Amino acid sequence: MSEKPLLIYIYDALCGWCYGFSPVIKQIATSYSHHIDTTVISGGMVLGERSGPIGQVASYIGEAYLQVEKTTGIQFGEGFLKGLLAAGTANFSSEKPAYAMTVFKQKYPTQAISFAHSLQQALYREGIDLDEWKNYGPLAAAYGWNPTKFIETIQRPETATMTYQEFELVQEWGIMGFPSVVIQQGEKVFALARGYLPYDSLEANLKQILSS
Repeated sequence: MSEKPLLIYIYDALCGWCYGFSPVIKQIATSYSHHIDTTVISGGMVLGERSGPIGQVASYIGEAYLQVEKTTGIQFGEGFLKGLLAAGTANFSSEKPAYAMTVFKQKYPTQAISFAHSLQQALYREGIDLDEWKNYGPLAAAYGWNPTKFIETIQRPETATMTYQEFELVQEWGIMGFPSVVIQQGEKVFALARGYLPYDSLEANLKQILSS
């Protein structure tokens, strides 16, 4: 029996458009679970000099989120808008949520897309600071993971090494924007989405590849 095609969701936990895309990619993964396998790769959108207090990008986010809501129908919560964003002091960086994804998908690979959504809901709906290690305990516990052990694991040096290898892979693929979706079928890789797509459009692209 041949292996199923692998759908690869390239996202970043800080990406507002990825937050809006979460219901779409979750529905695809569920609807086509008998036809494809899925995984998630973190893109590393905000690293190094680009990271810093969220207040530095508050004016941009304050306008951009409205477009995301209008286009995708998702809602940003008051915990984020009136809490984390308004305070402006939390460090805005892709590193720690990417470390969490690296660890999570090793144990629960089939739930990686769900966990990506959980991370983004925590940030953009609840206003939870993803730059604080302690905040990852409850997120992991919701999936049956011991919170203390999870927090210990995401802080290990080897986790950072594996995560940065993913960031480099995304760069090698030439992917500059998120969300992006590709599907690997045998030795061939096909692009399904570059940027946000509604469900019908993504499904049409997927059907075309699966039927070819």
